[in-house]
Parts: sequence; C-alpha cells; structure tokens
Amino acid sequence: MYGLVLEGGGAKGSYQIGAVKALYEMGYKFDTITGTSIGAINGAFLALGKIDEAYSIWENAELSKAINTDKETFTKLLNFDIKTKDISKILNYIIETVRNGGLDITPLRKLLNDNIDEEEIRNSDINFGLITVSFTDANPIEVFIKDIPKGKLIDYIIASASLPIFKLDKIDGKSYIDGGFYDNCPINLMSETGIKDIITIEIAGAGIKRKIKKDDLNIIRIRPSRKIARTIEVNPEITKKGIMYGYLDAYKVIKKLYGTKYYIKIEENEEKFINEILKLSDKKIKKIYKLFNFEGRVNKKNVFEIILPILGRMLKMEDDYSYMDLFIRFNEKIAEYLLIDEMKIYEFNEFNRMISEKMDFNESISFNSTYKYIPFMHLPQQIELLPKNVIKKILTKLFIIYYGEE
Repeated sequence: MYGLVLEGGGAKGSYQIGAVKALYEMGYKFDTITGTSIGAINGAFLALGKIDEAYSIWENAELSKAINTDKETFTKLLNFDIKTKDISKILNYIIETVRNGGLDITPLRKLLNDNIDEEEIRNSDINFGLITVSFTDANPIEVFIKDIPKGKLIDYIIASASLPIFKLDKIDGKSYIDGGFYDNCPINLMSETGIKDIITIEIAGAGIKRKIKKDDLNIIRIRPSRKIARTIEVNPEITKKGIMYGYLDAYKVIKKLYGTKYYIKIEENEEKFINEILKLSDKKIKKIYKLFNFEGRVNKKNVFEIILPILGRMLKMEDDYSYMDLFIRFNEKIAEYLLIDEMKIYEFNEFNRMISEKMDFNESISFNSTYKYIPFMHLPQQIELLPKNVIKKILTKLFIIYYGEE
C-alpha cells in the first residue's frame, strides 16, 4: 500500500483527479491520504471512494460553484484585463470585497456539505489528514481525521483551503488560513504514520514546501508536464484539460512513457535507432549533407559525429541524450507542426506512422539565401539565431528525406 499526498494549488486540483484515476486503473491503492488546500478537498472525496463524483465536479467546474462574486469583474482582475472604462467598477468591487471581509465561499461550503459525510469518512478504511494554519495563533495545524473534533470536518477542510482573499470562517473563535502557508505538500505529515512508500501529485501551487524530515522514504512524484491552470482559473474547458493531463502524466511516470509534449510508449531500444541510421543509403546521406550545407565524405561516421549533434542542438536536447531520445523528440516536433493530437498515448511505431500519413513527402521546401549560404562550419553557432520558420523547414525536410522513399 502507498500513501497519497496531494499538493495545494486551487483550480490546478483537476489534474490530481485525472492522475488518481490513472493510478487506480494501474492497480494502486492507498490506505492514507494527506492534502493541503485543494489537495485536502480532493483528498476528502478520495477517502470516501468518491472519485467519480470528484471527476464530475471538476469536469463541470464553474467559479460560481465555489465563490459568490461578480464573475465578469473577478475575471478581469484575474487576467489583468483592466480598461479605463472599467476602473471605477473594479475599484468599487475591491472596496466592497474588503468591506465584506473577503470573497464569499458559501457555494464551496454547500458543495462540501452535499458530498462529504463526516461519519462516513471517519469510518473509512482510508486514513485522511490535512494541514491548515491558525491565523489567530500563527501556528500550523497538522491533523488526521481522529484529531479533528466531531462535527468540524467541513470547517477544517475549508480552513485548509482558505486563501487570505476569502472570508475567514472561525472555528471555536479562531481564524484559519490556507495550509500552503506552512506546508503545501504534506509529505512529512504522511511520514508520521510510518508509511514509507508515497506517491505525491504536485501541481506547482503557490506555497511553502518544507524539507522532508526522513531520508528513507520511497517517493514517486507526479508533476504537470505543462502549464495546466492558474490558481483561481475555474471553468470546464480548462479543468477538463487538467484532468486529462493528470491522467496522462500519471501513466508517463508509472509506465515510463517517453516524450516532452506527447506520451509515447516504446518497446524498441537504442540499438534499433542506431541500426536505422546505419542502413541509410549514400543517396539519402548526400541529401542530408546538402540540407545542412555540409561538404564532406559520404559515410555513416559523419552522420553520427557531425550531423546528429547539429540536429540535437536544433531540438534543444539535454547533453546526455541518447539516439532514441533524439528520434523521439524529432518525431514529436514534426507531430507538433502537423497538429497531431497530443492528448493520448501512442506506440512509437503508430506515432511515426501517423506522422508519415499526414506528411506530404512530395512537398517542395526551399530556403532563402540567409540559410542556404551559411557555411556548415558556422552552422552550429548560428542555430540559436535561425528563425523558427527556418528550423521548421529544416526539420520537415529532414523527416521527408529520412523516412521517405529514395
């Protein structure tokens, strides 16, 4: 059994539900869940086994389901979309919000009351913990369900997610704020249970991440491979994407999928890609030389030692890349140019075949003199200066040469 740790991050929490769905599909089970802020809200649903309900809520997420506010004005503030004619209205909005003690999160409380049964969660097989901060005492509160006074669970969950811009509800006369002000990713709270195998779903939320106290933990970290949302950016279009990215990133981490923007399953090894290069005909090599303005002896050694490193720089590869990494990134870049769907898992051969089917292998690609007459000896230093459209032409032409007919 693993422990599940859910980081705070507001609207980015949709990502966590997609990731957990994937983890369940892969057979993972959790006997303890800890969360901060939105991680505490998601964690409460998961501790009750209500992943489908959480999934549905996030798929249909709207700001009005969490906050009572003027959505249009709030969105303008969020996006810094402030025009001269809006200044008076926005100032009045800010003054009124401050006068009322912050944004009204009554809808969020209703949502939790409608879906979180305190008695049921206390009897759940999954232990549940959260973090909040006492604003009154300036002390962190790290608690598991057994430590939360009866009848106060919803209060503590809301306390864990209470940003300073929200109205701060009091619990027994004390005000509480978001647990991210103490520990936004409660791994240490999880480790107090003695659990050493931990999966964290981190969403790049704003907040403090405390140093991990124990050094014998086995931690698997699932993190967004791309931007998913802003903290209070709540609408179905964005949250649905967040769910899907979480789902795919969980598979990428657990199943060791490859790719930067895409999700690629690959059975082949490094040898397969080396052998492909070794099978290149002299005719193709000459075309590749011409593409890179290189004049030299036609042999495989020059391809490996001269041409491919240039390709690696064009693709902005890390220094320790393998040939397999290089060709995966190369295919990804072409797929990106061709607008191939990135929201699914591909087998590499299927991915390459799909690219080839969309590629026009008869396309005529020409270069202006700026690129055409750069001497090869200067090309490595010029790569960062080449316009994106020239890089696109070079990579597309290389794909046509490499994967096309003689």
